[in-house]
Amino acid sequence: TDAGMPLLKAYSMTTLAETRWVTDVVQSRLLWHEAETVLAERGDSSGLAMGHTQQSSLCRAAGCAEEALAHAESAIALLHDAGDSMHLARLSAEIEIAASMLALGDRWGARRAASRVAEELQGMQANAHLLCIQMILAELDRLEGRHESAMTGLQCFAEYVSTGSANWRMAMYVRTFPGLLGILVQAFGAGNLPLRMLRLVPE
Repeated sequence: TDAGMPLLKAYSMTTLAETRWVTDVVQSRLLWHEAETVLAERGDSSGLAMGHTQQSSLCRAAGCAEEALAHAESAIALLHDAGDSMHLARLSAEIEIAASMLALGDRWGARRAASRVAEELQGMQANAHLLCIQMILAELDRLEGRHESAMTGLQCFAEYVSTGSANWRMAMYVRTFPGLLGILVQAFGAGNLPLRMLRLVPE
């Protein structure tokens, strides 16, 4: 219906804003702001929350870890009263909190947050979420000198990574944690990392 068109346009703008982030941050921020205005006017708290989660990952990859943490916390606040249907969305925001804490140097807090989410994800078919958690834990292991643990924890995602479904997420994590790329190469083999993912990582 025509009544739903503004929301569809807002969702489209968030997708465009995410893809434009790599090439034009200013335009990307303008698109986010325009989309958020529409979502807020329509009372779409879930859409706003998912937008904040997306922006958290992007901000962190651009070196703005404090802003990334603020976005993730905003997402959690918006999803506070959401039901079970938004459970994975809430866990996505919690993953961003863990990653942002790690980017800010809080290793203990990051591991605690990531481990808590990993427990909630047990038995769930959520490869994207599980891979992000494992990348956080792998980076923590790498920083603490446990390279073998960092590598083996990722290897179970080889098939999922080969599909290319995780290209964007992996690239954003490598942009945030450059040392993680070496662990990914060891875990999957340089020839098995999708070229499209590598092209999203600055040289």
